[in-house]
Amino acid sequence: MKVIPDLTETRKVLEDAQRFLLYEGVKIRKMQSGAGEFSKIRNYVVGDDPRKINWRQTAKLREVMTNEYEPEHGKYITILIDCGRMMGAELKKGNRLERSLEAAMTVTAAALQNGDYVSVLAFSKNVKVYIPPAKGMAHLQTILHRIYNLEVDAAESNYAAVLHYVQTVQKKRSLLLLFSDIHTFLHEDNALYYLQRLRRQHLFLMIGIEDEMLMKRIKSEPVDEIQAMMKSMAQKQMLVKKREKSKWEKQGLLMVEAREEKLATTAVSYYIDLMNRGLV
Repeated sequence: MKVIPDLTETRKVLEDAQRFLLYEGVKIRKMQSGAGEFSKIRNYVVGDDPRKINWRQTAKLREVMTNEYEPEHGKYITILIDCGRMMGAELKKGNRLERSLEAAMTVTAAALQNGDYVSVLAFSKNVKVYIPPAKGMAHLQTILHRIYNLEVDAAESNYAAVLHYVQTVQKKRSLLLLFSDIHTFLHEDNALYYLQRLRRQHLFLMIGIEDEMLMKRIKSEPVDEIQAMMKSMAQKQMLVKKREKSKWEKQGLLMVEAREEKLATTAVSYYIDLMNRGLV
C-alpha cells in the first residue's frame, strides 16, 4: 500500500499560486526590468518602471498602459532531500523528512507549472534516489512515485559525497534547493569545499525547519534559576548557530529556517523571488 506525502499545499499552488502566497502574506512579483518573457499589458501604477510604458496602447486607450514581464521559463531546479538521522526529529505533524517531502513537492509543482526543469536527489550516507531533470506536469507523478517510500536512515548524512555527485550529474546552471537540518549542516566543514566549487556554476539555497523548542526557551521568562540557565544555554546555542551561518553565507550560500507549517510557503516564495530576480 503506497502512502504518499501530504499534497494539500501542492494542490493550493496548482490551483492558484498567487492566492496560496497571498494567504501567507507574500506576493508574487514580476520582473522589475524588461528582461524575461512578455506577460500582458495593464494599467500603469505608481512605482512601475516608466521605461516599460506601452505608448501605442496609451495613445489608443488614452490611459497610461505598461508592459508586464515574467521570468524566462526553462530554468533548472535541483531539489536535494536529506534523509539522514537528524531528519527523523518529531514535529507537531510528522517528522522533518515528511515535512520536507511535502515542501519539496510543492516547489516541484510550482516550478513545473512555470515550465522549469526539475530533478530530485534524495540521500543520507549515500544517494538513495536520483530523478533526472524533466519538465511538464506529468513529471510530478514520476517524482512522487519514486520518493513516496523514502524513510529516515539511522546513518549520518554525507553532504560532501552528495554534493560531489551533483557535480557529476548536473552540468547546466541550476538552483540547488537543499532540504536539511541547518544545525547539522553548519558543522560539516568538508561540504564547504564542494559548495564553493558548485557555487561557481549553480545557485545554492538551503531550507531547514526552525527549532521550536529552542525558540521557546529563548523567549521564556527566567522565573527561577533552572529556567534562567536553560534560557542562557538556548541563547548561547543560537549565537553559535548565527556565527556559523554567517561564515557560510559569506561564501554566498543562502540558508533559511522556517516554522514547520510555513516550510512549503517559504520554499515557494524563495524560488519565485530568485526566479524574478533572474539569478538562475
